[in-house]
Amino acid sequence: MPFQVLLGSSKWDAVRYCRALTEDLYTPFSVPDESYQAFHEDVAEDLSRFLPVDYWVGNPVTNSSPLVTVANQLVYVCSSANGFTAAPHRILEVLYQATNAFSAASEISYLALLPFSPLNRFLFTPSLLDSPSERILRDEYLAELDHYGRGFYAVARDPATGLPSLAFYPIPTVAGNPLYVHYQAGHTYTTTTLGDALYATIPENHKLNFARLLYCLVLEQEQERYAKATSTSAGILRGTSNPQALLQKIERIRNETYQRLGGSLPVMVQTF
Repeated sequence: MPFQVLLGSSKWDAVRYCRALTEDLYTPFSVPDESYQAFHEDVAEDLSRFLPVDYWVGNPVTNSSPLVTVANQLVYVCSSANGFTAAPHRILEVLYQATNAFSAASEISYLALLPFSPLNRFLFTPSLLDSPSERILRDEYLAELDHYGRGFYAVARDPATGLPSLAFYPIPTVAGNPLYVHYQAGHTYTTTTLGDALYATIPENHKLNFARLLYCLVLEQEQERYAKATSTSAGILRGTSNPQALLQKIERIRNETYQRLGGSLPVMVQTF
């Protein structure tokens, strides 16, 4: 069975689409399966520049994360060992709580230090719930306290692995505190039982864009072949090719696809 590149939940075959465009549906194929096996990862990487996948490390609801602080360690590599499903393209958000977890006991201590303390006002009112203004003051103060307790981070490139890394300040002094990261990465594929490539994260409304970029790589292979032999003959049949025309077609299709993905193209205007 021919090699397939299946996209999205519908498992739409991008290879068959490309073979239909190139009139290459019957064996022996003009473009072998090995070419599509080599091309599809390049297409996924190209598409991911415009349409990355969002990932999260850790869950603040359960207060747990595979990425945790190590005492006196500044830098943490964004690797699978630290809970990163894929190599990040960009880091969007990081939550690093520099202080210990906020508790009811520490809340009373903090409130007592306020010059204008809701705790003191609470002592002179029947109930905190009876005064909406007290609840507003309390919520604003806790929000400000959470802001001051949040640490800082910087994104760098790890010199040993080439992967992105995170540096935290203040440097953690306690081990085991969870770190939460929201990042974007490229589309990855899994292999089916038949050996085909399955990209489950490609949205249904973008599967045609994936296929058109794959088609461009196939045409580039054909253009390379034509460039090596601009004229061919088989018996009394003779044919000529125009690699330049094919190159223009490739550029047009690829640029149109980039525009559909939200990219922009430079335009030059010359006046006389």
